[in-house]
Amino acid sequence: MFKFIVVICALVMPFSESMFAQEMTQAWEVHGTSPADTAKVASIIEARFKEIKPHFYNSVSTTLTKNIVTVRFSGWQPTSKQTDILLHTVGKLRITLELRFREQELLLTENDIEDAGFLRNPPQLALRLKDAASKRITARTQNATGQTIDVIWDGRLVNRLRIAEPLKKDISLTALSEDEAQLMSVVLQTGALPNGVTLTPR
Repeated sequence: MFKFIVVICALVMPFSESMFAQEMTQAWEVHGTSPADTAKVASIIEARFKEIKPHFYNSVSTTLTKNIVTVRFSGWQPTSKQTDILLHTVGKLRITLELRFREQELLLTENDIEDAGFLRNPPQLALRLKDAASKRITARTQNATGQTIDVIWDGRLVNRLRIAEPLKKDISLTALSEDEAQLMSVVLQTGALPNGVTLTPR
């Protein structure tokens, strides 16, 4: 028994030390919001980074000093692309139905999303709607086969799809890449930033 325990310790200790050795701290200044909303921004930022940390033993924590949000990453660090998207994406989703004469009818916003995830091969953004939104959109698209819906993300058209059947509680939207689908799902899960907020590095 003693020999067995010694072998296990010899294997585990170097692995654990290497996983927790990496630590990085970054800080950003929050502009364009009230003190109460600044605390909300800090909470959203922490939640977004926690959603993408690669392993359960990695950690993310934030501290707020006036309008300075400091984030500490332990055991890992996000890529510059991940950081840029998670900090500067507000998270406003609009899904609209194209009507005659190019008019648009609003079908869904980020407030109608109960949960979000992403799928691979091909990359897709998977949305689960709240019950009320699900009933509303199913009824509205019952006779909309062949019509076009636009997916607008932070004011930018990211997809245009043709309706093949009535939309239901679970919707999958084709994404440009797996990274895009993952980061959009993270933002939708953790909530939109308050309007007018900007963050600059310290």
